[in-house]
Amino acid sequence: MINDAISKFEEALLIDPLKHEALWSLGNANTSYAFMTPNLDEAKPYFDSAYDFFQKALEEDPGNELYSKSLEINAKATELHTEIHKHGLGQQTAAAGSDTSFNAKFQAEEEQRFQL
Repeated sequence: MINDAISKFEEALLIDPLKHEALWSLGNANTSYAFMTPNLDEAKPYFDSAYDFFQKALEEDPGNELYSKSLEINAKATELHTEIHKHGLGQQTAAAGSDTSFNAKFQAEEEQRFQL
């Protein structure tokens, strides 16, 4: 599901590489994927990509507080990842992510928001 979102946002950026909403959303998708990945070494490249996308989004919309906050939180992401998975919360998140009706509704809303 997250990989589908990443693909859609990447498609949007092929059309408009400076679309800050898509850049920020791609950062969020990469962050979500990283948190769902139990191994920190495997998750770290996704956190790094998220940082790059958040930074680019902020460059395109410099006054956006949400983008600034996303960068700030991203700086703590590996630490949060370690804590989440140490306490087994990552497994609960992965299980919650398997709710297909919620995921289908979310995907439909995202596709509608980012119609190309």
